Amino acid sequence: MAVFTMNFPQLLASSGMSTDQQVQAMKSYLYQLTEQLQYALNHIDEENIGESVRSQIQAANTAAIQIKDLSEAQRLELDEYVKRLNDTDQELAEMQTKRMYRIEMLVDGPSIMTKRDQTAVMQCRVYSWDQDITDQVPAESFQWRRSSADSVADLEWDEYKGKGRKQITITTEDISDNASFCCVVTI
Repeated sequence: MAVFTMNFPQLLASSGMSTDQQVQAMKSYLYQLTEQLQYALNHIDEENIGESVRSQIQAANTAAIQIKDLSEAQRLELDEYVKRLNDTDQELAEMQTKRMYRIEMLVDGPSIMTKRDQTAVMQCRVYSWDQDITDQVPAESFQWRRSSADSVADLEWDEYKGKGRKQITITTEDISDNASFCCVVTI
């Protein structure tokens, strides 16, 4: 049977940490606890818990935590921690509701073309957090751009070859001396 041990970090004023450092350490600690709890809860089901453990969990959930014998200074410090933890909890909740996107460009073929008739397929993948959502993003949201010494030709290339494609094939004809490519995704 696995045993879960939880140790509260030392965040007393005597630790030598500034208040901001203590709050930052507490945020980090809360994030670690959240990750551990999510992992544990996602891997527990009825088959893993016996009746005695189930009743202990129910009893622990109904028990109130009481802190006794605190000095006024300790109580004020604790109240400040509780306030900051509540603020941090709210910030984390807001952060989880916001989407964070990133893109990755993958190249199948040479990244630097040194011979005639070479080709490379460039693909743009879109991620929301760490989940690949490329298939959910419409092709019209993708715009490839070429950057070379000929800006007029680049604009024509962007319009003709770069619009509305999740992947493109680059040939030596697309590169006159030197060119670089990027993909802009509008979500």
